[in-house]
Amino acid sequence: MKLTLFFLFVGLGRLTSGFSIRRQQHQNARVASKNSTTDKHEATHDPSCRQTEDSINRRQAMNSVIQFAIPVGIMMSNPRPCKAACLSGDTSADCIGIYKLPLDDAVNSYIDTPEHLAVISPDLRWVPMTEYPKSYKAAKEELVEMQAKLKNVTPLVLKGDFTAAGMQVLGISPRVTMAGRIVLRTLESNKDFSMRYMRTEDAFLELLASLGAADIVIGQALNGSLGSTTMSQIQILDDVRNAEKEFKELMNAIPDNFEG
Repeated sequence: MKLTLFFLFVGLGRLTSGFSIRRQQHQNARVASKNSTTDKHEATHDPSCRQTEDSINRRQAMNSVIQFAIPVGIMMSNPRPCKAACLSGDTSADCIGIYKLPLDDAVNSYIDTPEHLAVISPDLRWVPMTEYPKSYKAAKEELVEMQAKLKNVTPLVLKGDFTAAGMQVLGISPRVTMAGRIVLRTLESNKDFSMRYMRTEDAFLELLASLGAADIVIGQALNGSLGSTTMSQIQILDDVRNAEKEFKELMNAIPDNFEG
């Protein structure tokens, strides 16, 4: 009962944070698209037309998202006996592929200590909250570091060490989230970067969606629902490489020679 009330509270808290809502909408849209019967690699002759079509489809999918179904859907996709949820930033192996409480300033005061978290949900394991970088420059450096760490995931997958790969993704996602927010807030406050802000925001949300999809598919591989090791590797690598592509797009979108 406490865990149910906790998720309800989190859902209400997220309504006060448009940023968290948009992140979850993009992630849910990406996962829904991955599970559809449409071949996501279908090409068009005009790349700009494909980009426009993908953007429209993504917005339509996001408009159809029911927010409170997100945690339920993710948990139901993972039938192995495990924790129902984890805090973002928990890199324990049993957190791979399950629902993560979004990083949301509106609820931080309720989960900032083990005692506060125990009041809301004693079933959740407490970990220290991921902190914001101290500056725009520090945020950019953090993103460069996380991009390098993401490149270490592919060798782990090729070795068949899905647990280590999943734990690596768990460590990357929250740090990218916090660093990306600092970058976006800085660009948004500068009128000279209004168009660059929009490009950066879109790339940032796409990256978070890709990292979330990779986390989920690794969890599916660990519970055996993807079939053989080879089939699991193929599907995981597809999401990891997509995340690498989105990360590159994010770094290209961030203005050069600007220190905030």
